[in-house]
Formats: sequence, structure tokens, C-alpha cells
Amino acid sequence: MLDSSEHFALARNGFAAHGIKATVELDLPTMMTRKDRVVKELTNGVGFLFRKNKVERVLGTGRIVDAGHVEVTGAEGARSCSRPGGS
Repeated sequence: MLDSSEHFALARNGFAAHGIKATVELDLPTMMTRKDRVVKELTNGVGFLFRKNKVERVLGTGRIVDAGHVEVTGAEGARSCSRPGGS
């Protein structure tokens, strides 16, 4: 969204200084569709890296307990996670 908004602002306000005259309209549904596609691609890429590197995804709110230990509170309640090889 930020990238698309910057392009829109540049087209609307920045082209005139370069001698370019244009009428610019915002097509929000198309902008949102692009945003959704980009978010999906990035999320899938991170998911691939997690699987490839055998990283477990834990959803919730994290709290550092001590060196090598994190407590995550999610929908199922609290659970403790340790860094492999940690103390």
C-alpha cells in the first residue's frame, strides 16, 4: 500500500516538475487486490523458509523468560519454548 500510494502521489504531484501533464485517478479495488497478492506471496515465502529450516511457527504474544527461553500465550493458553541447545 505504501509503495502504491507513493506512486499515486508522484503521478499526481511530481510529474509536472518534469513537464509531464497527466490526469490521475485512484482505483482502490485494484490497489487492494495488488496489496493482497503481495502479502500472500511474502507470507508464502516466509512459510517456505520456516518449513525448509524446520522452524516451528507459534502464534501468540511472546515474553522472554530468560536466555534461550520464551513463553508464548496464544488461544490455547501459555506454552514455553526453548532455543535448541539453549540452557
